[in-house]
Amino acid sequence: MLTLAAGFSTVNAATPTSTKDGLLCPAELLVLQADSKRFNNQKTSALEKSGLKRRMLTALATLPELCRRYQAAENGIDDSNVSLIQKIRDLQLARSELELRSLHQRIEPVLKLAPFSIDIFQITTENRVVEAGKIYQEYCASCHQHPNTNTANPAYSLHDMAREQEEPEFLARMLLGVKGTPEIGLSNPLTPSEIGAMRTYFLLHSD
Repeated sequence: MLTLAAGFSTVNAATPTSTKDGLLCPAELLVLQADSKRFNNQKTSALEKSGLKRRMLTALATLPELCRRYQAAENGIDDSNVSLIQKIRDLQLARSELELRSLHQRIEPVLKLAPFSIDIFQITTENRVVEAGKIYQEYCASCHQHPNTNTANPAYSLHDMAREQEEPEFLARMLLGVKGTPEIGLSNPLTPSEIGAMRTYFLLHSD
């Protein structure tokens, strides 16, 4: 997880709450799906699997609220009986390792109800890519440039992640993983277009 200080000059005005509400539920579903696939991979170490399990269970606990906000942002509906919320509650039943390994298959049809659109991340400029590099060097590189893989939740190289992961997954992880300070409510201080600029920076520059 990246933690950025409040008030640095490169960050523009915060994305409207309704826009963020429309992104967080689909982003969490997408990351959960990818984590389940990694959890199911025999090459994933036992230590990392323990971290993935904790993360997936925590994400499942918060999904109903995120997806209620998504419904409200998309439709003006806040009804726990809508099909999306019911499917989310069905996903929450996953507790065992076997269920978590198959979670990615169960999430696939749910993502059709709450697709993660990357269009809003594409609004970027050359200047923003330059600023994205400055943000990375100042706030992120110290942890991500030399990942400590002897932990359950390694801070992997963002350059490698940008190259190896599908664009939607990487953008979703950045949206969920970057946090602000208590002064800004621990919310992500980066706008979607700035997150998109960071991905462009990682693709254009070596670590």
